[in-house]
Amino acid sequence: MTGRINWRRGLFRFWLVGTLFWIVLVMLFYWSSISSPYVSPHAFIEGQGDVAWTYSSDQARTARDAKANGTLVEIEVEGAPGITYFAPKESNYTQAIERLAPIMLGFYSVEQSSNRVQELWEAAGAALIPPSILLVVGFLFMWALSGFRNAT
Repeated sequence: MTGRINWRRGLFRFWLVGTLFWIVLVMLFYWSSISSPYVSPHAFIEGQGDVAWTYSSDQARTARDAKANGTLVEIEVEGAPGITYFAPKESNYTQAIERLAPIMLGFYSVEQSSNRVQELWEAAGAALIPPSILLVVGFLFMWALSGFRNAT
């Protein structure tokens, strides 16, 4: 087993092992955001249809002010964290919630799925782009070094 060191094969294997470790590290880092992606808070407001307003919108801000004044109540939607329903205090909001619950839960599910796909794409990019760049740079470096060999 004497002979010259095969740098190309050795560095490629080193890159391969390093890439596998890198992918595992990136997936560990992204796992929590992939398994339960963040869904920003949204509000459904009685009388405004089946529209989900972001919690920072003017409509949601007005509803929160009305809640502070005591004219509206805010109900958390069970099974959809961060999704709330605003209804007039004197109304029969339980029937409205029963009617809108599938819509609100469906909205939450779609938001969660789209955020999960976005996180997966980010994780794939973070896992694959740096090792790919390193591979190309390594091949270019080895190609440049091969120009210094003797022509014998």
